[in-house]
Amino acid sequence: MEKIFDVIILGLGAMGSSCAYNLSKRGLKVLGIEQFSPVHSLGSSHGQSRVIREAYFEHPLYVPLVQRSYELWEELEEKAQEKLLWKTGGLMIGSEGSAVFQGALKSALEHNLPYKKLNSQEIRERLEVLHVSDDMVAILEPRAGFLCPEKCMESFLNLAQKQGADLHFSEKVLSWQADSQGVSVVTSQGEYKGKKIIFSAGAWLNELVSDCNFPIQVHRQTLFWFTPQQKASYFASPNFPIYICEYDSGKYFYGFPDLGEGVKVAFHHIGPKCEPDQIDREVKEEEVEEMRSVLRSFMPELNGPLAKTSVCMYTMLPDSHFLIDFHPQHSENVLILSPCSGHGFKFASAIGEIASDLIEKNKSPFDIELFRAQRFFKETTS
Repeated sequence: MEKIFDVIILGLGAMGSSCAYNLSKRGLKVLGIEQFSPVHSLGSSHGQSRVIREAYFEHPLYVPLVQRSYELWEELEEKAQEKLLWKTGGLMIGSEGSAVFQGALKSALEHNLPYKKLNSQEIRERLEVLHVSDDMVAILEPRAGFLCPEKCMESFLNLAQKQGADLHFSEKVLSWQADSQGVSVVTSQGEYKGKKIIFSAGAWLNELVSDCNFPIQVHRQTLFWFTPQQKASYFASPNFPIYICEYDSGKYFYGFPDLGEGVKVAFHHIGPKCEPDQIDREVKEEEVEEMRSVLRSFMPELNGPLAKTSVCMYTMLPDSHFLIDFHPQHSENVLILSPCSGHGFKFASAIGEIASDLIEKNKSPFDIELFRAQRFFKETTS
């Protein structure tokens, strides 16, 4: 007899690997299909570290989701016997009226989070290598820190397989269909049938669900690792906090402690548009110089030799929020979990759980109205 899967997952990056783990943990028959090798560096979930933060400046609605994410990351650490999450504390820095400061403050107040407001002198005392201007303030949140994305996804995938998930790699999806009877997927290796399907393909989402015409734009992002020219031991300290600094209106840079390969810094604003299969993965000298110009002003001790670079992608929606919803034409059995607009990795543990609830019960205990697809397809009336 032909095997019918309960759920077929297309894309096994951050969200897809979490879905495979969560669904197989519930005893469902899961097939995961990934066009690249496991835990690859061709998408949006690589680069040694990802920020996790609780006083979420983008919107207070994210706070309960990230709080559940913390719980689930710690649960995953225990099951995988792998250190995945470091709580270094974090600074959300900008002028008094900046989006990063005001948004973090709003979330902290609305959800009664522990925090401390710092003036410029107090920021310098907490993060002495960051040379902020006198008008800058910060929200210091004690639970912020970072995750190791490659280890997180390896843990999800390894445990999913142990729980019975069937995971296929280096297999490209050619077509799919869905109707009231179920779903079918044709790949470069064969054809599969299932009851339901999850799209977690990130930058490749519109290629797979072109009938939806989601207003997605994929943007190239560069990551940099520098060797400090001074105070190297300070950057390697376990007390070095993660930070996001809005140094100009709508322009951010962020960074991490030295994890052994140099000190990672990057911009957190939109890079140039790109196509995921044709993205330029060579980091240009002018891109390095743009980063150095910020370091010269705000973190001169870090402006030493360039250790390495990497390129990833932000898959953006116009409002910079997520997309977690059923397909507009296949609401009974096709679930879409991406894109995550450049700030989604920290939520992967919770989004896998939310997806499992949506697949099994068609509802989630979390408020996900902000992420519904309908916001892009509102009917207009004359």
